[in-house]
Amino acid sequence: ERKSIMEKLIDTEIKNSNDSAFRILEIGTWGGASAIIWAQACKDNDKGIVFCIDTWKGSKNILEGDNYEIKRGVKNNRIFKLFLHNIRTSGLENYIFPIRMSSDQAADIIRPNTFNFIYLDADHAYGQVLNDLKNYSKSLKPGGIICGDDYELSLSRVDLSNAKHHSEKDFVKDPRTGEYFHPGV
Repeated sequence: ERKSIMEKLIDTEIKNSNDSAFRILEIGTWGGASAIIWAQACKDNDKGIVFCIDTWKGSKNILEGDNYEIKRGVKNNRIFKLFLHNIRTSGLENYIFPIRMSSDQAADIIRPNTFNFIYLDADHAYGQVLNDLKNYSKSLKPGGIICGDDYELSLSRVDLSNAKHHSEKDFVKDPRTGEYFHPGV
């Protein structure tokens, strides 16, 4: 469901841009699924490039969780190797450039007014989401789009005190709706 929306959005933005150097920045890439969507649109429209910022080591929240598969995947660079494999097999390696560092580190080297499109999908803790918004909004070109992932439930639907209490956690169950969501996002 989300994939078709993402494809339409980026295709429209690239087509409507007069910028021959259309630049996309993805903060938080993991296995590369969304980067491949952005890069395919660049290839289809014969313009654009995707820069992917990630440590490929997982956030503190994820590593403190119970997900054994994620912890195992982080060991020995397995996630980064998976990302590289996915990019190679997609045939889009000429459109995707990984930058292996944290989003805070990368924010220090990214110039203002550089990107037409910025996609945030890194650490889901409220403080880090806020940092990423502050750090990267200045990197957006005038008229560009900044958007993100993992906004499942609006605050009006959830138990607000529970969401605030868990705002630095990655993924929690809301007692009001019974649904899991990312309270920091």
